Amino acid sequence: MNKFKIVVKNVFLQNLKSPVFLWMLFGPILLFGIGFMISSNANSKSAKIAVVSTDSSLSQTFTNFNSKNTKYVVDYKSEAAAKKALVNQKIDGYLKVTKQSDDLKADLYDTNQSHKISEEDLQLAINQIDLNFKAQSMNLPPTSLKKIVTPPDFNKHHRTVSHNRLVTQNEDKNQTKIVAIFIISMIFYVLNLFYMMQMATNIGNEKGDRVMEIILSSTNSKVQFLGEVIGIFLTMTTQLIIYGFMGLAAKQLFADNKLFKNFSWNYLISPELLFAVLFGLIGVFLYLVLAAMLGSLVNNLEQVNQAVTPLTFPTIIAFILAVTSIVGGVTPLVKIFAFIPLFSQLIAPVLLVLGNMTWVEAVISLVIELVSTVLVSIFVGKMYQANVLVYSQKGVWDSLKTSAKLLKSNNS
Repeated sequence: MNKFKIVVKNVFLQNLKSPVFLWMLFGPILLFGIGFMISSNANSKSAKIAVVSTDSSLSQTFTNFNSKNTKYVVDYKSEAAAKKALVNQKIDGYLKVTKQSDDLKADLYDTNQSHKISEEDLQLAINQIDLNFKAQSMNLPPTSLKKIVTPPDFNKHHRTVSHNRLVTQNEDKNQTKIVAIFIISMIFYVLNLFYMMQMATNIGNEKGDRVMEIILSSTNSKVQFLGEVIGIFLTMTTQLIIYGFMGLAAKQLFADNKLFKNFSWNYLISPELLFAVLFGLIGVFLYLVLAAMLGSLVNNLEQVNQAVTPLTFPTIIAFILAVTSIVGGVTPLVKIFAFIPLFSQLIAPVLLVLGNMTWVEAVISLVIELVSTVLVSIFVGKMYQANVLVYSQKGVWDSLKTSAKLLKSNNS
């Protein structure tokens, strides 16, 4: 086994066995699981509302509008009894209904301890009962009332603009792709921040403990540099693969859950999805290369945060622009950032799935990112060789200047 494979294997296994990797792998899943269970329990609990009125028949009418989210009860004959039940959390609120001339008046009372009450359900029930009440007072026949309340036909026809043309597209398929791309962008955003910090920390730790001199005594700096980067990259790829299998397992375990049941799995595997994954992997590799260079500039572990912090800004900005494009629309500035390396890996896939970027433009952006990654890797490899054994008491940027001078003198 050559030295390069040994370095890659050692870095990969070292990171794979670390507690930090285990937390990075299972921590987000644990937090998501807890949030999912809390959300499911909260959503499955229907709000219990007591209807209080001097007209018992009017109160009873509300029970015809019981739904999944709202349940009406008529067990409390007075407002005082309903208040007591509300304080004791036996109900989530009470609705005081009174007749005023030809209109109904309804007042809802709840507390900070109440489950969420659907005001839409309440308004629907009140409007319908009020309408029936007025129809009866005016002796309006049921057939006439039905004609009045029957809404006109309304159909929405969603189209996608592509190449300055309106294109018919399956709405479920399009929404599924957008959700999938957003999830992938969020995953790569988190992985980017974590693993580039891990990259710089590994190298900074080895350099600060003077282990780097021992390592480079048995191998050259280029082999060590590439081995470190690819070892971390394989660790990240392993995490992505595990997430993929977990996603398939979750689909089987929670097939009947509303969140998964309504998800269009048949549309999930698409060229846009594969493009986002490929772009994300190349983008992360570029960040790892730059993080390795910054890690080689530090004198000790305490300087790692100072060195890597500027590198976090592009990926944070890219993620913000990607999210705002999905939520608020695409601006000309975002389209420009879609072709700039360090930003494009999160923005270009989003613009592609939203229909604001053609496949030709997406491939051009990918090629720019790929070429930039190769060129930066070559340059950083030389910088790494020049500065990995440079120690400066003046700080990180002084080390960078010193390394640049050494690199220039070596090339001259």
